[in-house]
Amino acid sequence: MAQENFADGKCAAKVVPALRPDKALHIAQPGWNTYIKELGKVAGVKSIATIGDIRKALKQRLDYFESMGCRATDHAWNTLSIVPLPMLRLML
Repeated sequence: MAQENFADGKCAAKVVPALRPDKALHIAQPGWNTYIKELGKVAGVKSIATIGDIRKALKQRLDYFESMGCRATDHAWNTLSIVPLPMLRLML
């Protein structure tokens, strides 16, 4: 993993990893199944069959990144969908 390449301290700049689990959100994208299988493999989750399994794998990765000095995570949105919602009445 790239974050491990800086662990030896030879880089003059302070480099800290940031977790980018974007692909986990893009279930309609080609390659999502392959990504989920790889996520399970690196996270030590033998079989990912439920949303709970995905959450477990992502939590394991978050814990790993935190142990490597990660203090940030973010997500990129490739598309933005706008869905109109009906007006909601406030109950006062």
